[in-house]
Amino acid sequence: MASTIQVDTIKDIGGNTMISSNGSGTFTSNLPASSGEIVAAKIVTFNPASGISTTSASYTEATSSLRLTHALSNSSNKLIFYFSTMDAYCDAGIKGAVGIGKSTDTTANIIASDKPILLVKGARGAEVDNATSFVEYSPGATTSFTYCILQKVASGSGTFYIQNTTSTGSLRFNLLEIQA
Repeated sequence: MASTIQVDTIKDIGGNTMISSNGSGTFTSNLPASSGEIVAAKIVTFNPASGISTTSASYTEATSSLRLTHALSNSSNKLIFYFSTMDAYCDAGIKGAVGIGKSTDTTANIIASDKPILLVKGARGAEVDNATSFVEYSPGATTSFTYCILQKVASGSGTFYIQNTTSTGSLRFNLLEIQA
């Protein structure tokens, strides 16, 4: 014989709500996360209809289809950004750089202006079949920001493709919030 306990709120001894339910299968948890635990995860995948490129020596947003909006749940938490492309390419003699920006300023790499999260070097014209990078970032505030992928030609003159062709795969941009 099975038993069922039904409650809409679980409180601790001090009267603080730890878990509550709206009765429709949605619950809110106020349980504290452990240090290093993933608090939130957001993922966007984009399959472009054509190549995505730039000839600009300044950072520009690669595509508005690779945006993630997030506010830290605790100002001391950290973000881990993950970016993946299946077909980066740059012309011979140039370097292509990928950075992370905010939609309010798509010309600035928030990690560091001189530290791209991905650098593609084209000695003779370089095509990278699969490139993945991770980077940690500490916003330091619980303000909501929309993050985006930036691209630029870091040195030389030519074209850098963050995604050269449409037949080889997709672009992925992920965000993980990690408990401090």
